[in-house]
Amino acid sequence: MKRSILVLAAWLFSISCVNVTRDGGEFQGPVLPKGSFLFIRHSVEFKICVEKSCRSVDAKSSGSGFAVATDGTDSWGVTAGHLCTTPTANIMGATVNIVSAMQVTLFDGNTHSAEIEAVYPEYDICVLRIRNAVLEPVSLSESAPKYGDKVYTTSAPYSVFEPGMLPKFDGYYSGAMKRLLAPDGSLYYKNLDAYGLPTRQGSSGSPIFNAEGELVGMTILSLRGLEHYCYSPAYEDLKNVILRLWEKLTGDS
Repeated sequence: MKRSILVLAAWLFSISCVNVTRDGGEFQGPVLPKGSFLFIRHSVEFKICVEKSCRSVDAKSSGSGFAVATDGTDSWGVTAGHLCTTPTANIMGATVNIVSAMQVTLFDGNTHSAEIEAVYPEYDICVLRIRNAVLEPVSLSESAPKYGDKVYTTSAPYSVFEPGMLPKFDGYYSGAMKRLLAPDGSLYYKNLDAYGLPTRQGSSGSPIFNAEGELVGMTILSLRGLEHYCYSPAYEDLKNVILRLWEKLTGDS
């Protein structure tokens, strides 16, 4: 009898703990601005002509992004700079014409064409303009993340994305790095923030949020064999790019 009472008491205690966790709002984490998410496709067509004979070759890539501003008619988004880079093709004896197109799909499934407005290679940041679309911008955190802070990301790894379905991951802020060689060896990234967040191809450009659902970073790079660890432009560098865009749109100096 005494044992039954102890078991019942333990069971009741476990139920109360579960209820406290759910009531405290810690079970699900913060409400992230899914309306700001951008699923991005970059299509490049190479038209290769030798004398009078021509053929076309297509190259496609996909990634993630997020809206940062709107003027009531158009909106602007941010993604990883390398997602906006158009590859070159030099073929001896041939003329190569390259046509590039950016397309974004919103959480609700609506699709819009986008224009590359600015690329900052030193930060691996790209700014897109999305015409005739009023999107929900993210909220920018007023402070940089601190070591051990809980963070969240929404992304489309391996193009896993459908209207109304958006993968969400969580992890922790690991600190800052001063210098890291880009995978293609073309330059050194400076002042990166590191996060313990899962990444795969297609995660590039995904927003990183703090526990209040405010933007603190953006995935641009992970290490092969260590895909649960990623890098972002430093919080201050990402913030400055966004603030410059806001100043341009508002006319502030």
